[in-house]
Amino acid sequence: MKGMLFVLACSAFLICLIIGVSAEDALVAYYSFDGDAEDSSGNENHGVIKGGSNWDTGEFKEAIHLDVGAHVEMAVSETLHGDLFKTDPFTLSVWINPTFEGGEWQHIWRSLPGDAGHNTLFVNSAQGLLSWRGQVGGWTILCQTRWW
Repeated sequence: MKGMLFVLACSAFLICLIIGVSAEDALVAYYSFDGDAEDSSGNENHGVIKGGSNWDTGEFKEAIHLDVGAHVEMAVSETLHGDLFKTDPFTLSVWINPTFEGGEWQHIWRSLPGDAGHNTLFVNSAQGLLSWRGQVGGWTILCQTRWW
């Protein structure tokens, strides 16, 4: 398929999303994408696939393959919300295989704008960057590294 653009979207990939807010807190969300977008953490932060998609062979089991403009949407909940990233330490882990046919900057994870702004994990094809950025009155690079 041509043109993979992801908000939480990549070509032939497996995403395991793990967000831990502190050592005392449990796993917030876990998406294996083995045939569905259900949260396996027990917190019921289930995703809904928006747009065209199909299932493909992933790194470990199945993987979701999203068409350009498609994404997996998770509703805000008591355990999964944009404020997780403001002050508490967290871990975000993903397996992706991007094609970069949808543009130079691709979203891997994005919390939707709210009173506190929003956070986005980007991958940039031209510069080979993996960049975590926050937006409160303008984009701020929180951390960034080269992936190639």
